[in-house]
Amino acid sequence: MKFLTVLALTTFALGAQAYKDGTYRCRSADAGVPLSEYKIETQDVGSGQLPYMEVTRHYRLKEGDPQSPIQTAKTRGFATVSEVGRTQALLLASMRFEFEGETLLNCRP
Repeated sequence: MKFLTVLALTTFALGAQAYKDGTYRCRSADAGVPLSEYKIETQDVGSGQLPYMEVTRHYRLKEGDPQSPIQTAKTRGFATVSEVGRTQALLLASMRFEFEGETLLNCRP
């Protein structure tokens, strides 16, 4: 029952999309780390639509150490959508991605 409630809320929240389907690539503060990639694809589910996300993040195992190996983390799944004012957030697992207009906030391309 919880899943159906979340599905219904997410479906109705997609009326005015701030995010756009596509791939967003963002730099880390560490220039030696590859770009992180956030793919969004809106998919039809029943009578509504849900954003499906594939997130690939790169980071050093020991932050601040340029000799530390780079770790890659991948997360995939359907995101829930939250809107507050002009900001729209996609929530996937414990990650939050905020958009204003078509811009992913805090993303340095």
